[in-house]
Amino acid sequence: MVLAAILIAGGLAVVTDWLFLGVLFREARGNYPEVWWPAIRDRETGSAKTWTVLLGFVASAGVVLLCAATGSHGLVRGLEISLLAFIAPAAFLLTAFQFIKMDLWVVAGAGFAWLARLLIAGLIAGLIVS
Repeated sequence: MVLAAILIAGGLAVVTDWLFLGVLFREARGNYPEVWWPAIRDRETGSAKTWTVLLGFVASAGVVLLCAATGSHGLVRGLEISLLAFIAPAAFLLTAFQFIKMDLWVVAGAGFAWLARLLIAGLIAGLIVS
């Protein structure tokens, strides 16, 4: 059941970056074009997208495995684990925002995408991991 939860959560998580950064916050990506890697500016995004998918599966697996290891069963416990897993990277991103030129809307989009990804993993773990 743990493997099934990881595969389902990871598969659903693939949509989060597309939805938040590709659709909802798309315009903000052009505010500081000089901060993007040259290949990304040239629209050569295949490698970045592959890494994003892989890291999304790793993050989803982390939440599912954390739920399983701590015996956190049920939707509420899965969501609690997800929110706790979100705090550290969110704090890092907001701290980096203070020192690195990043568009607020890109930061918000990335934050929402990761929060959604982790919540999906917590929900799936809460539903099927026992």
